[in-house]
Amino acid sequence: MVRSAESQGNLSGTITGWMDVRLTDFGRKQSFMLNQVYEQHQFDHVHCSDLRRCVDTAFYTLGFPSDDDTLIRKSRSLREMNFGAQEGLHYDGLSQEEKAKLSEPAYQAPNGECWADVRLRAVDYFGTLAKGSHLVFTHGGLITSYLHKAGVTQMPNNCSFLGVHLEDQGGEFRELAF
Repeated sequence: MVRSAESQGNLSGTITGWMDVRLTDFGRKQSFMLNQVYEQHQFDHVHCSDLRRCVDTAFYTLGFPSDDDTLIRKSRSLREMNFGAQEGLHYDGLSQEEKAKLSEPAYQAPNGECWADVRLRAVDYFGTLAKGSHLVFTHGGLITSYLHKAGVTQMPNNCSFLGVHLEDQGGEFRELAF
């Protein structure tokens, strides 16, 4: 799994969730640098969130493929948490209590999702994958909620790369490889 590169929302400190924001110049550079890693590995399939920041991260990482609509399987299931009424708010404008709640496993966004919903979306999606090696471009919240049981409690940095072995059925992970 790859977390999307730095977006305009990351740079400005905005809670973006399902908002469709673009990558920053630095985010495009991060993605393009991942191309070197991508070229050293074989993947049977490529998947990504349908939000622009993930699509662009994949596009740059894959070296500007002309057939990206057939090469990359885009899905709403790989989106970040829907933060509902908090979408578009500036993180620093939240109270300390609100900031602390955001990272709690039981957090429920007002008029949005809870972390368990995000994890369930990930499990359901990964349960549909055929055997093989998959490259998945998604978001920090989805990665963290999916891997929370493996001890991943801090959101990975933008453009971080995490390797996971999945169970043979059901979409659960068997182990965190790296």
